[in-house]
Formats: sequence, structure tokens, C-alpha cells
Amino acid sequence: MAATTPPPASRIATIDVVRGLAIFIMVPANMAASVYAEPHAFWFRVVSSFAAPVFIAVAGMMVALSAGRRPHGLWDAVIRGLMLLAVAALIEGVIFRVVPFYSYDVLYLIGIACPLTYLFARLPRIWQLALIALIFVATPILQWKFSYTNHPGEYVLWGSGAGAREVTPRNPTGLLQHLFVDGWFPLFPWLGMSFAGATIAQTVFMPPREEAFRRVVPIAAALLIVGIVAWWLYPGRAYVRDGFSELFYPPTLGFIVTACGTVLALVLALLWAVHFAPDSPIFAPLRWLGECSLLMYALHLAIINYMLEPLWPNRGLPTFLLVDLATVLVLVGIAAAVRAAKRAWPERPYVVRFLFGG
Repeated sequence: MAATTPPPASRIATIDVVRGLAIFIMVPANMAASVYAEPHAFWFRVVSSFAAPVFIAVAGMMVALSAGRRPHGLWDAVIRGLMLLAVAALIEGVIFRVVPFYSYDVLYLIGIACPLTYLFARLPRIWQLALIALIFVATPILQWKFSYTNHPGEYVLWGSGAGAREVTPRNPTGLLQHLFVDGWFPLFPWLGMSFAGATIAQTVFMPPREEAFRRVVPIAAALLIVGIVAWWLYPGRAYVRDGFSELFYPPTLGFIVTACGTVLALVLALLWAVHFAPDSPIFAPLRWLGECSLLMYALHLAIINYMLEPLWPNRGLPTFLLVDLATVLVLVGIAAAVRAAKRAWPERPYVVRFLFGG
């Protein structure tokens, strides 16, 4: 079978590897807020900025690939979205100890995007591209019109000290504005990133359009070139929010386009690699992480806030990298154990499959 029309096994394996790579980058990005002493190295800020876009885009890919495969696809997407919102609220209440549904971390965005991306994936391609472009172009306009706070702030729900984030907002702009404009992951532009992931999945993974697939490589290159140039010319304010130093606070058009090109390039490169070497040990740890990405996401936040922040706060880069490596190895070991457990328990309830991966 040609590499341009990969079988379903290659598609899912590729997405798991991409998702695992996002987790691999996300661990140090989130750990840096408490373990890595500021100021963070610029190269680190650049690399860590791409974990969230990849994570969000892959969530959109999974929705697009599942659309139409189940008899009640939209209802499944709604249920999954509501469950993601519940997990997001639990993470904020238990791990971060702050009031949920206020500053909107990444799982809120993915939960809201789940049913919307399902509906989006059923649109004609021209309407998909127009809607993505509209969301991306509207983003800087909304930031200019309503302003973009340097920190959305949170309200402590219980406790204090390690794990509890900022007590009150420095420059409060309101719950709805956080949802749409200036929370941690507002709908503008991040809903567009989920939609972009759905379009990428349909373009790259769904046969049989070999000529369309061949156009994807130059499209990825064009997005990267245009995005990097625009991002270089207008980098934006690049706030450091509560120690989180990704360069998308706020996200500029240049960054958004660069992120889309990066996601597309990663998918193409890993699709080729996984298709020709699906059993390579190089991909195994990433695939294990990606197969239970929701568990890995929640678990790494708990480890950071309840173990690493109290024990190793504000360390230099060498110590930070060693702590990061140890944490990733622990997560890989847990992910491998989860994979073995899932193989031993093939008939798992829906909730278990949701939390630990299908």
C-alpha cells in the first residue's frame, strides 16, 4: 500500500506518537513554572510553545477520524466533551486548588471543541478553511478590541502554598472574556487549532487522494515560512504568566500559522517514519504516552504540584533537565504498565477507556 494512503493502524499509531511527543514537550513546559528558575532560556520558551498546539490539534484529528464511524457520533462527542470538562474541573479543584470554569486551561478548550469539531469535520473543505481563517483573523482583532490581560488570575478554592495558584487576578477581565479572548486557552484562536487538526487528518489520512496528499508538503513548508517571518516581525508581548513562559501569551497570527505548519510537518514526518518502521523501539515510549494521554496529562500535573514544586523549586537549567528526564521516565514506565493492563483487560467499561485510553 502506498505511503500516501496509510492503513488505519498506521494512522492511529502516527497520531499516538504525535500525541506522545506533545506530552513529552508538555511535561517540561508545565514543570518550568515551579522547578525552572526564571528567566527561562529563549530556546526553551520556543520549544515548549509547541506542546499545546500539537496536543489540541491531535484532539481535533481524533474527532475527525471518528466522525461517521459510530451510529451516534455527535452524541458520543458531546458526552466525551462533558467528561473532559469534568476532568478539567477536578484538576483545577484538586491539583491547582482554584475555582473551576474561570481561567480556562487546555482541557476546557478540548472539551468544548469536541462536539464543535465533530460538526466542523462534516463541512465541505472550502467552508472548513474559511472558518479556520475567520477564527485566526478574528483573534488579534478581539485582543485589540477587548484587551489581553497579562494574567487571568484564579481564586483559591482551598489551601495555600505549593500547587495553589494566584489568589486574585492582577488585571481581571471577566469570565466570558477569559473563555473567548484571554484565558489560558481561549476559544480564539485555539478552537481554530482543533479545527485545523481535523482538516489535517482528513487531508492526510483519508484516502484516496494521492494528488492532494502530494500538495501537503509544500503547504506545510509555506505555512512554516510565512508563519516564522510574521512571528519574527511581530512576536507580540510574550507574557510570562505565573512562571509559564510559552510565547503564546497572547498568540499572534505569526505564531498561529507557524504552529499549524509545525503540526502538519510533524504529522507528515512521523506518518512516513511510522509507516515504514511501525515497530521501531524509538517510537515505543512516545506511543505509550500517547495511548493514555489524558491520564499522563493529569498525572504529570499532580507530580509537579505535589512532589516536584515542594522538593526542587526554582532550580538552574542542568538540575531542571535532570528532574524532567526522571519525571518523563516515570511517566513512560506508568504508560507501559497501563498498556499491558489494557491488553489483559480487553472488555473495559467506557469510563475506563476514556480515562486510560481506548
